Amino acid sequence: MKSNKEALKIAGLICTYLEDWAPQKISSNQGTLDNHRYALSLYFEYLEEKGITSHNLSHKHFECSVIEEWKGWLQQGKHKCSPATVNNRISSLRSFVGYLGNQDVTWKYLKEEVRDVAVMKTPKTHVSGISEHGIEILFTQIDRCSRIGRRDAALFITQYDTACRISELLTLTIEYTHLEGEHPYIWVNGKGNKNRACHLSARTAEYLRRYIAEFHGLHPRPQDFVFYSPCAKIGVRRLTTDAVDKRLTGYAVKAHQICPEVPADLTSHQLRHARATHLIVKHQVNILAISKMLGHEQVETTMRYLDFTAKDKAIALAVLKSQSEEDNTKTEKLWLNADGSLKELIKLKARRN
Repeated sequence: MKSNKEALKIAGLICTYLEDWAPQKISSNQGTLDNHRYALSLYFEYLEEKGITSHNLSHKHFECSVIEEWKGWLQQGKHKCSPATVNNRISSLRSFVGYLGNQDVTWKYLKEEVRDVAVMKTPKTHVSGISEHGIEILFTQIDRCSRIGRRDAALFITQYDTACRISELLTLTIEYTHLEGEHPYIWVNGKGNKNRACHLSARTAEYLRRYIAEFHGLHPRPQDFVFYSPCAKIGVRRLTTDAVDKRLTGYAVKAHQICPEVPADLTSHQLRHARATHLIVKHQVNILAISKMLGHEQVETTMRYLDFTAKDKAIALAVLKSQSEEDNTKTEKLWLNADGSLKELIKLKARRN
């Protein structure tokens, strides 16, 4: 049976969307692109179960009623996606259907329909706090005598030190690590395809130097992923977030037996949250510096992220206002050095190692 012309056209547009349009218009971050690709693969898996193939695929299979059915399919069967995950999948599909609607005048209505697909309600989750002592107990569970343990130590110590999103570290390549000199840092690609520099402590930079020498050799390729999957050639395939969280959970279970405050189901997201909280609460680092460190555009986002109380927010904003009034004769931004460098971006204070 031959494929119809419309099915062939859509197949070609899928390829163009994933390979050309999405990297340019959505994000160059490989993790983000992988999520879009996976969402589409799930949608086509669903269509195949309904008897839709490359021979009879049409634009009507991207209408609102079909997508609404897909939402239920995602939550059932083998996938059992949470409401938050379903919403992420819908967001990815909405982007593709919007692109599809621009490719043919008779498909324009799809852009409007896909906007009507309702997202699911998700409960607000509270991120469990962990003290610096709990973090130390966690890291002592990593076996540095094993190769995989040394990789994990380099990864989790780097994430805690920088408070990066795990997706930002997993897409980090060798060329964007700057580990020599007085002020080592990495350059990460975050949400919205925005780049930022993340300062590294001397101890973390040393961990990364040793890790790269062992896992990439003395002459690493600039485009290789720093933290790569051992299932492929060196540096070619990045680790997945699920694989990383599975490793972290294994260490957390052991740490929980020693220090109950460490959640047995700890995730990499909580390491990021913990670092930001420790810098603000214990080391009294400027909230604006932490906001930039986390990659937030607005300081209010940081306050919501860290679950500040109304009183905490008022105090933090008052401090910012006071600092602004004191520095109103200066042209440089508060988080920059007088020379415009980024070396004081997060003003890390010495901490117990």
